[in-house]
Amino acid sequence: MACVTWQVAARFIFTSPSIFTDELSRLLFICLGLFGGAYTAGQNRHLAIDLLPMMLKGKARRHLFLCIQIIVIIFATIIMVYRWWAINDGYIRFRSDLARFRLANGIFYMSIPISGVLIIIYTIDMVLTELKQPL
Repeated sequence: MACVTWQVAARFIFTSPSIFTDELSRLLFICLGLFGGAYTAGQNRHLAIDLLPMMLKGKARRHLFLCIQIIVIIFATIIMVYRWWAINDGYIRFRSDLARFRLANGIFYMSIPISGVLIIIYTIDMVLTELKQPL
């Protein structure tokens, strides 16, 4: 929030936007969104359409829950972890495409596979918890 506030103040007071805070706020927003998504998935508070699960009872509800969790694990594994790794050839690109940072842009975008791994861990934990409970 401080970066965005400074960005707005710099535009109006100094009539010159700060490139550093502009880029930093964008990168922090990406990281916040990805880690926030992983956190809400871990708390089972993410956005969901629960009309069908509310209608089902017993084994049918459990099977639906497990199917949904398996789909989440597959998505996080393939899209967030594997595809990121394949696109980046298994290493962080050390060319700096960022305007003001002297860091590799891949360091900031590591939030994609890290949040994917967190989602996988949280989802596996939810599946194991569900399987331990009696019907």
